[in-house]
Amino acid sequence: MIWGSPYGQTLVGYDELHAIHRRLQAERSVGHSRHEIVSARRIAPDVVISQVWRQAIDADGTAMAPDQAFSEMALYVLVQRNGAWWLAAGQNTPVDAASG
Repeated sequence: MIWGSPYGQTLVGYDELHAIHRRLQAERSVGHSRHEIVSARRIAPDVVISQVWRQAIDADGTAMAPDQAFSEMALYVLVQRNGAWWLAAGQNTPVDAASG
């Protein structure tokens, strides 16, 4: 897997990506999120590209301001192997929570 971070870093493989997320979770409290599939397109029988908006929300489900929490738009490339779907690549970009 290849992952592009919102800060211009390229991560290769699950271990690198997982380590970053563990560090981020330890540095600050992880809130709640709302996910919305913006688009999903099958570009080959075993390949799908999908754009997903992850909006940071508080415990009551209210959108959080950008200075309070990180919301993002992510692009995923998924491949099907042996009947299971796998994340092959991703890129996420911060967005203003109000711009949804």
